[in-house]
Amino acid sequence: MNERGSLELGKTIDDFIEELNEKKGINNDSLSDAKELATLTKSPVYFGCNENQSEEKIRSCLNDSFKKHVAQKMDIETYAEVLPTGLHKTYCFFKISIKGKVTDIKAYGHYKRVEEEVVRIINLVPQLKPGEVDGKKVNVTYALPILFSIE
Repeated sequence: MNERGSLELGKTIDDFIEELNEKKGINNDSLSDAKELATLTKSPVYFGCNENQSEEKIRSCLNDSFKKHVAQKMDIETYAEVLPTGLHKTYCFFKISIKGKVTDIKAYGHYKRVEEEVVRIINLVPQLKPGEVDGKKVNVTYALPILFSIE
């Protein structure tokens, strides 16, 4: 990060999904066959997370790992000169497939360049161990709100 910008990532909560769905022209049909994280009996496991912990700790590690990945890969300095000062929000939705791959990545925000960068960054996520419901691997939806500030 530089002196003009900082990055803060939020958590995956239903409020962000509802807020996005209320925005005009946004369609998440490609995610409709996937389960929500809260409905799983086993959450997806990010590389480096301990799958032998409680579900709460696995989900926390997953969320923290996504945050860390985005923070490491996103170069705020690139946008500091072209975006207005202030807080910027981009919502990223994707699916974690039954094979543990991140697919169907969609990003929504006010700036196309930022949306494209978020999609590029999420495409770099390493393969995960897929989520399960009652021992069966399932596709999982994931929402990642990304907030960053240009000063």
